[in-house]
Amino acid sequence: MDQIALVASDVLAAEAKKLTAELDKSAFGPAAVMWVVSPQTGNGRLWIVPRTAVDKRAFYLAVGTAISQLRLQHINVGMVEMIDSSRAHRTGLTVLPQVQGISEVIASENYLNGASLPQGIIIRMDIPHQASV
Repeated sequence: MDQIALVASDVLAAEAKKLTAELDKSAFGPAAVMWVVSPQTGNGRLWIVPRTAVDKRAFYLAVGTAISQLRLQHINVGMVEMIDSSRAHRTGLTVLPQVQGISEVIASENYLNGASLPQGIIIRMDIPHQASV
């Protein structure tokens, strides 16, 4: 990520941490949270992997409510994308380093066995590792 993107991402990461902490208090506590940046467009999305299978509508309602209660200024519900566990495996999230709790780890231009992994900021990555990509 370039320097401008990193500065903008600092603000988004701070809000993503607050949102993660708030969701931890609910039935939608996430196993993984990552601010993912598209290398082609530079656009970002907040990927959230719930710990268990959840109803999408209820998930997005809980996320919207948390964003509103926290009065987040830079993250809106349209930037959030729920990722189920099977997609987490397909997108390479399960081979990223484990990051428990709430943190901020920058991942950029990662490849494993020739497969491109998401780039962005890992807030939490507490999902089982996949044996291979």
